[in-house]
Amino acid sequence: VINNKGRVSEQNRKKILQIVEKYHYERNSFARALRLQQSNTIGIITPNLNNSFFSNLVENIEKILFSNGFITVICDTSIDSKREGQYLKKLKSQQVDGLIVISGSQTFEDNQISNFKHVVCIDREPEDIQKYCYVGSNHYSGARIATQELIKKGTVPSLFMYESDSSPIKERIKGFRDTLKENSLIEDNLSLISLEQTLDVDKTRFKIRKYLRSLLNKRQGPLGIFATSDTLAVDILLAAKSINLNVPNDVRIVGFDDAPIARYCSPELTTIRQNIQSISEEAVEILISSLQGKQLKNRYKKIEVELIDRGTL
Repeated sequence: VINNKGRVSEQNRKKILQIVEKYHYERNSFARALRLQQSNTIGIITPNLNNSFFSNLVENIEKILFSNGFITVICDTSIDSKREGQYLKKLKSQQVDGLIVISGSQTFEDNQISNFKHVVCIDREPEDIQKYCYVGSNHYSGARIATQELIKKGTVPSLFMYESDSSPIKERIKGFRDTLKENSLIEDNLSLISLEQTLDVDKTRFKIRKYLRSLLNKRQGPLGIFATSDTLAVDILLAAKSINLNVPNDVRIVGFDDAPIARYCSPELTTIRQNIQSISEEAVEILISSLQGKQLKNRYKKIEVELIDRGTL
């Protein structure tokens, strides 16, 4: 009766439904999943829900999956590989139908996700791209746009980044370097500035001020800075103001992501916007198509980004 299968008289059907309602019967979804080999559950692995880009992306994906009849199990790894491995084992034991993996510190090794038949990676390339699917922003293009804009504004750009070996950061570094080379700009020890990611904001801004002073001694004209995240860009903006530098007259800054914080600083942050809606829709569409056994025409998809020109450029 509950599954709307088989032949049951209308009189008996009503009696059974009355009993279901009276005793608040709930069917065992786990047992049902074992029998049908389908749980209508999707696992989502994300590196850090404190990051607005990741949290907005997860929220979008969850909404789209829910509208398609799926529930989600969201796992925040805190960029911890051991924690990530434990989550993957747990999701496998819960027999999720599919897996969406968002970013992370490194390329996925095949043995980490080989137990899952339907996997879509977002901004984290699997070793075997023929076996798994990938959706991500065009980070290389975004870095080229940001760097070229800073050069147009009369600066010799420097790239500020948090220490990371993630593929999006590697692509942004490559785009930055290639653009410098194409414009006959030579890299020096202040072209790429890597900072340790820490919860101590004062420590981070102290280091940024130190690098800004070094750049002032070495660069001619206004400083140009491409920050690989909006959070870092805003820290640079505030550090510059604390040593009486005017943005954008003395320092010109471009961030990356178009996070909400970009609109809540003064001046508002010029940044590279990632299209969260398109990334979410593409990832879910590919995953559902895979679950339905459809032939996937494009297993590797990059979503274009755009410059949002505000007040720091």
